[in-house]
Amino acid sequence: GGLSAEVRSQYEVTWEHVGSTSIRGMPGTLHPDSLLMINSFPPPRQIIQGLLDDGFVFFGSGPNHKDDLWFFKKIKKPGSVLDGKAYKIHVNKHGHPPALVLIETRNRCNNNPECFNDYKSSKIEAAKKLEEGDVFGYKKAKGEC
Repeated sequence: GGLSAEVRSQYEVTWEHVGSTSIRGMPGTLHPDSLLMINSFPPPRQIIQGLLDDGFVFFGSGPNHKDDLWFFKKIKKPGSVLDGKAYKIHVNKHGHPPALVLIETRNRCNNNPECFNDYKSSKIEAAKKLEEGDVFGYKKAKGEC
């Protein structure tokens, strides 16, 4: 399964670790996020099929942008803190605003203590939405750095 070298080359696939697990010291839910960027949008069949073949399930668009496509896979690593967690891949076109926001938030938080603290505070406040079962509300409320 997965994306062949030919498909990765043809669609100029790049990968970025994003989300809370990519920010040193940031509290979060331990659900890792990755960003898969490609040179065309919507994603071609070969990209989608590769993710499906690798065990991911298409969820739909994220809450902040209709072109931020989400794929999920349950992590199976017995004994790891990640066992049973959801691994999310965001699929976006290179340079597309949702992709840039994810990368810029990570970079700003990792390089600017004030930005880190602002984002951390907004995540903690937004976590109240999670307690209510409102995952999309949480995602929207935590914003960006």
